[in-house]
Amino acid sequence: MAVGLGAQYPDFRYENAARISMSYGGVLYMLLAMSYVGAVVLIEAGPVYLYLMAEYKGLAIGRGEKLLIGAALGAVAVLTALAVWIPLQRGRAALEEAG
Repeated sequence: MAVGLGAQYPDFRYENAARISMSYGGVLYMLLAMSYVGAVVLIEAGPVYLYLMAEYKGLAIGRGEKLLIGAALGAVAVLTALAVWIPLQRGRAALEEAG
């Protein structure tokens, strides 16, 4: 995500690297990264709760719960792939347009 957004919003005017985080691309990256982490936590909260409660109570996980856990893992995998692929493609397009 950082590489793609860095390529899309380059800013070479800063002499101090710490100031890059306050640029448009830096702030956008931080917001998108926090949103990604929040979405993963929301998707995985239910399945993790089901698994931990089954372990705590000594119960077996049912077929429906296994399907829910698998669906949540699949959703996180798709979200992660999109969080990598979309910024990289947009960054590549920005570099091709500039070059």
